[in-house]
Amino acid sequence: MGCCESRLGNTPLETIKEKVIPIYIFPSKENKSEVSGNKVLTDTHPKLIIEELPKENVPIQINYIRKLNNCYDSEVYLLSNNVVLKKYPNTRSGLGQFNNEVEAYRIMKGTNFVLNMLSKNVLDRSFTIPYIDGHHTKNSNTIAKVNKYLLYMKSHFGFERIKPISWTNVIVKKDIIYLIDFGSLPIIYTPGGKTKWKVHKYKSMY
Repeated sequence: MGCCESRLGNTPLETIKEKVIPIYIFPSKENKSEVSGNKVLTDTHPKLIIEELPKENVPIQINYIRKLNNCYDSEVYLLSNNVVLKKYPNTRSGLGQFNNEVEAYRIMKGTNFVLNMLSKNVLDRSFTIPYIDGHHTKNSNTIAKVNKYLLYMKSHFGFERIKPISWTNVIVKKDIIYLIDFGSLPIIYTPGGKTKWKVHKYKSMY
């Protein structure tokens, strides 16, 4: 599944803000490419369509701060206002994992261990969630909490974890723990590779 391993980093958000590169949120197809000499220059800044337009007719601007991961199956960006954007590639697997993750966030919305999705862009296979300034502490206490949440997911949603969870997908902030990265949860699409989750039942969005 799309990995978010490097989304937290070790640099405080306050120091990152000095590196802000302004971008605009607007409807887009794929990243724009321009030919310069013998080179093709591609605009790799993330693009996002917001679902709810502002009440006032003013330009919407957010800030692209930095890329947080180097995974082949997804890209994760830190934006301003403590927002993280995750984008999947334009492939069958990318679209499938995007649909899995968006549906997982929809179904588990309201639980205290899953973040609420802020917005989504089906055309660009991207969505945003809040940025959590936490860490990946693994000890007896956090392990017990994660196991409790996994049991809750199985009993309430029918989502059973088969393979041990990657601790880089566990965010710890004080006494609160969040689980992230659900592209491999085969709600709609079954990814290739090793089986990480098994779905016994779910509340369909259709």
